[in-house]
Amino acid sequence: ELKLDIRIDLVSIPYNRDFGTADSLRLIKDKIKNDVLVLSCDTITDFPLKRLIDFYRIHNPTLLALISSIPYNNENSIPGRKGREKIEKDLIGIDAQNGDRLVFMSSEADFDESVSFSVSMLKKCPQMTIKSNLLDAHIYLLKKWTLRYLEENT
Repeated sequence: ELKLDIRIDLVSIPYNRDFGTADSLRLIKDKIKNDVLVLSCDTITDFPLKRLIDFYRIHNPTLLALISSIPYNNENSIPGRKGREKIEKDLIGIDAQNGDRLVFMSSEADFDESVSFSVSMLKKCPQMTIKSNLLDAHIYLLKKWTLRYLEENT
């Protein structure tokens, strides 16, 4: 038996706007009092979340994202896919000197033909590997102060 003191506050996101994760966090930032675990509402995984939380507690990163290899080569084998719809890939930048450090993550659909990086980012991480064969699981652990960063960098 677990004795947990959990307060659940249900907040609806405007349905007439295309809110991403960062937009949703900006909307509810005043309700978040501590570091936060973000799970997409349609996440299905067998990855043990306790392992992710333990890693976060031990290594104390600003942001921890669960990323996996794309499990299927056949586009039609992905559950829920109908027809020949193109799979939207994630572009994920990993620090070349520290393979565990995520430095960039965005959907391929967010860019036309090229990806731009700020000079300050390239100074902080001059060598990175951009991968398109990884999948963002939409499970994140992040420090509370990152909400202020999201607000300031809309």
